[in-house]
Amino acid sequence: MKVELTDDEVTTIMVALDNYGIAKRAEWMESCADPDAPDMGNEELLDEAGSSEWCWHKLFGIQQEFKQSAD
Repeated sequence: MKVELTDDEVTTIMVALDNYGIAKRAEWMESCADPDAPDMGNEELLDEAGSSEWCWHKLFGIQQEFKQSAD
């Protein structure tokens, strides 16, 4: 699959992914039980935050490659 985006569009997506990851980590922190309890929070929230971070890094790498090839 090939998707064409401008640099500004990629940056906008990256900001949204970053904000989404921050929000999911905050939700996870709020879902955490007492530290002595066996349940340490909703792990799916951390998975979602990790997925957004993975996507962010993937886009960042592509963006950097493009910028270097344009120089």
